[in-house]
Amino acid sequence: MGHTGGAPYAYEGETRMRRWVLIPLALAVAVPALGGLIAIDNTGGAAVGSADPNWTVNSGTAYVTDDSTFPFPPWLANTTTSKWISPQAGYSGLGSDAPGTYNFSTGFDLTGFLPSTASITFRFAADNALTDVLINSVSTGIAAPTPPASGYTAFLGPYTIASGFVPGLNTLTFVVSNYSGTRGNPTGFRVEFLSATAEVPEPATYALVGAGLIGLAFLRRRTRRS
Repeated sequence: MGHTGGAPYAYEGETRMRRWVLIPLALAVAVPALGGLIAIDNTGGAAVGSADPNWTVNSGTAYVTDDSTFPFPPWLANTTTSKWISPQAGYSGLGSDAPGTYNFSTGFDLTGFLPSTASITFRFAADNALTDVLINSVSTGIAAPTPPASGYTAFLGPYTIASGFVPGLNTLTFVVSNYSGTRGNPTGFRVEFLSATAEVPEPATYALVGAGLIGLAFLRRRTRRS
């Protein structure tokens, strides 16, 4: 059907404009994301006997445990991949930590990632037992078997966390219980991250969304003028 007046033609042009604006917005949803690696540190990122710069225990200093004396063995031997951390730098002379709960925590940043796609897989060792793993203070339900399979002579796992992540900074906490004992009763924790990934939006996604927003602004301006 033809148009003889100016107003119907303007309406058709406006309709076309809306269609072209909606196309980039729809395409932005369809663009796939890229895989990325999350930067997160194993325990023991320093020399034995010194503070681990990436971890805390009960919000205080976590030390890379001295492995030249007790409790090595029976604790699983340190390696270049990971080391034990504990509330004290060493336990020579059968040193001990007080019975109770010890929260070993680290942080990592998901800025630029899609938090809903994040996944972290790890294995751990703990003395005496791991009772929970928290992501941003929320329980994941992950826990270790009770002794004698408490996991300080060998790694337990792997375990995977695939939910509970948030944009920006995240906190991962391993809750370790130290049982009663008066002498030779240290507590400690050790973790190795086997994988830590999340998707990164394609740069084209941002470009298409930007194009759509510019188009919408133009359409709004045009509508006001008419």
